[in-house]
Amino acid sequence: MPSIYGLTEIETELMELFWSRDTSFTFSEILHYCNEVKGHGWAQTTVHTFLTRLIQKGVLESGRKGYKRFYYAAVSREELAHQYASRFVEESYGGSVKNLLVSLNYHSGLSKDELLELRRLLDQELDKPESR
Repeated sequence: MPSIYGLTEIETELMELFWSRDTSFTFSEILHYCNEVKGHGWAQTTVHTFLTRLIQKGVLESGRKGYKRFYYAAVSREELAHQYASRFVEESYGGSVKNLLVSLNYHSGLSKDELLELRRLLDQELDKPESR
């Protein structure tokens, strides 16, 4: 599994667990997933380190229910993709979506269907009462 959206391959694998169900997981459930389902054989400290990194990256949150700590996704896969895309456009194209599209068209040659879809989306945006 390749890394995505600024997450390492292992971090992505862990996030797939959280994205697969809209619920929280206890540490023991996560440890079971890593070792029994994925077959990693990791120590508790290793799993804890990965969870801490995901929390620091803002994609995972944790809380307590009684004596048990639970973990849940702070952002959906789609939200993370939007954040990553926005950061990419800002850093690579100075925030200009136009420059991104020019680059995509120049380097990979958008198909006629893709160009028509872009036109449809642009027309839809222009028809909104308060266009950006």
